[in-house]
Amino acid sequence: RPHKLGLALAAGIFAADQALKWLMIGPLALREVGQIELIPIFRLTWTENYGVSLGLLSAESDGQRWALVAAQTVISVIVLVWMLREKKLAEIIPPGLVLGGALGNILDRARFATGDDPARVMREVTEWLLDRQQKHGPLEALGVASFGPVELEESSPNYGHITTTPKPGWRQADILGPLLRAFPGLPAGFDTDVNGAALGEATWGAARGLEDFIYLTAGTGIGGGGMARGRLLHGLMHPEMGHMGLPRIDGDDFEGNCPFHGRCWEGLCSGPALAKRAGMPAEALPPDHPAWDFTIRSMAHALVNLTCVLSPRRIILGGSVRKAGQLGEEAFFERLRRAFRGILAGYIDAPELGEEGIRHYIVPPELGDDAGVCGAIALAQARLGESPRPA
Repeated sequence: RPHKLGLALAAGIFAADQALKWLMIGPLALREVGQIELIPIFRLTWTENYGVSLGLLSAESDGQRWALVAAQTVISVIVLVWMLREKKLAEIIPPGLVLGGALGNILDRARFATGDDPARVMREVTEWLLDRQQKHGPLEALGVASFGPVELEESSPNYGHITTTPKPGWRQADILGPLLRAFPGLPAGFDTDVNGAALGEATWGAARGLEDFIYLTAGTGIGGGGMARGRLLHGLMHPEMGHMGLPRIDGDDFEGNCPFHGRCWEGLCSGPALAKRAGMPAEALPPDHPAWDFTIRSMAHALVNLTCVLSPRRIILGGSVRKAGQLGEEAFFERLRRAFRGILAGYIDAPELGEEGIRHYIVPPELGDDAGVCGAIALAQARLGESPRPA
């Protein structure tokens, strides 16, 4: 029965996990040697995770530790009971993997308010990384996925800088320099946040197995990255998809809020644009508010443009706007796909753009809000030559 297979999978993964830990700590003494290369493309590295829940909490006291153990036990019991009742094999396998400990996690993380003082932010970031290095061991590489626009030409004196961003205080801010000075000689991958997220989704998420796709984020701003023939999109600089011009929709007199272009895609459909248009944040908008209709239809025009120009095999849309507050993410995507097909009007004859195929063509990120973080990790791996999908 499906639930028995799920339980067996969880038990098998758990047993394999414990056996591997015994092997690493015991016979191989990996803690002492630090790293063992099994074959040229595969090596075992010792690292220690001092946090839990993706590093959001730290069990530094006995009270915290036992509280977390109790919470994990309760969750595991709930998953077990659910698995015993569930009859669908496809629904059983993912929780079986999770319960067995097959999925890895990020060792540690922190958030820093950006504000309008990039020097302060980069100082806090480097200090945190230096402290984590003391805790987890020497860093092997850095990966930076930054909002932009950024200078990606390594021969430029401004390489690693943010350039003409509308974000107050961040124009010409040096992002990579402080990190390279704090960690001299360390390999460092650097790209836009959306190209980084694209690499993350290609490596671990919704673009696995695809060489041609687009990753978009619509939140504070709108940005886009992606891959063509398995390589991240670069050229004169990096894509600035969020600033494409869009046609005016009948009845829409909103002039946008982009300080450079007014009614560009970002000026019409970003989170701040949606709030300015509606007079309230997106989270407070009722599902039938006309701002949703204008935003979704403009968004669909942009996706049609990208489909016609770049011919991606999938469009992944992340960011906060797609969560759509009271409207909800599922309804947002359904309306977006419907508007997309209406604007395209059957011009491109491909199964992926049909009534069923479109559900797998325009999708949310599998990595969720961690797409950028995972992308930064992949950028670092690429610098070490370890990434399965190098930049």
